[in-house]
Amino acid sequence: MRLKEIQKILSDINFKESKLKVDYQDNSLKNIKEYKVFLDVVSSIPIYNEEIDWLSQSEIYSTSQDILYLERLQVRELYLAADYITTSASSLFKVLGKLLPDSSEDSINIKLPEPTDLDSLVKTMAIVQKSLSQVVLHNDIDGAVKINNWEHGSFWVELILGTQAAVALVSSIAWSAAVVCKKYKENEILEETIRSLKIKNESLDDVLNGQKEMTKTLIESEANQVVNQHYTEGGPEQIRRVEASIKAFAKLIQEGAEVHPTLMAPEKVQNLFPNYNKIESITSRMKLLEQESPTDITSDD
Repeated sequence: MRLKEIQKILSDINFKESKLKVDYQDNSLKNIKEYKVFLDVVSSIPIYNEEIDWLSQSEIYSTSQDILYLERLQVRELYLAADYITTSASSLFKVLGKLLPDSSEDSINIKLPEPTDLDSLVKTMAIVQKSLSQVVLHNDIDGAVKINNWEHGSFWVELILGTQAAVALVSSIAWSAAVVCKKYKENEILEETIRSLKIKNESLDDVLNGQKEMTKTLIESEANQVVNQHYTEGGPEQIRRVEASIKAFAKLIQEGAEVHPTLMAPEKVQNLFPNYNKIESITSRMKLLEQESPTDITSDD
């Protein structure tokens, strides 16, 4: 799990109100309901799995009441275990706030493909930089490409694009790239199927060439729609650049890359980006984009 994801989860917690309270005068544990809600939230953070598993088997989960009376030793044992998670999570949130740079809604997060070596990582970053720069560094977009944070121990990088118009544009390119990636996969499956049927090479070539033309047409259509949607000054050169970016990101997605909005982005912006776990069911948004513009991502519904 990324540190930014952990920070986002912890930011929604009121640690003072979530603490399990202890009273050694009557050997009781109090505020159990709020503490259970807290545990439900932090259970998505894997570093607390062992402690939460132990508490889930304890007397705390044997009652639906907000107060529990036990033997003194039991009270102490449960309280110390419970307080460790609350105190630790609170401290972790403070540390992350000091270590991680602030994000903005003008940022995106990119998961890079797992590199085989340093050279492949450098080449991938160069592709990302070029693919973004050639589309966002435009008068209509007024964007930028700057690194805000490289996630520790991972291949996640947060990039500042400078404007929400740039974020909206990249979301459209990422979506189109996912559509093209799906087409690439379909082409591979079709080729494997035809080869398994031992069809003559001439017929195989005809089918494959036909698929290549269909894929080319798809990329051109996606690029034209993106340009029409996001630029007032398009033209053949800008269409060519958008096509190149779509193809580059489609290949990166094939290799395991993902493009996401910042974690703090509103749901409306989150929905502009593809779900990489459901690439096989993704469809082109060309018709949808004719009806609803993603450029104005700050407007109210």
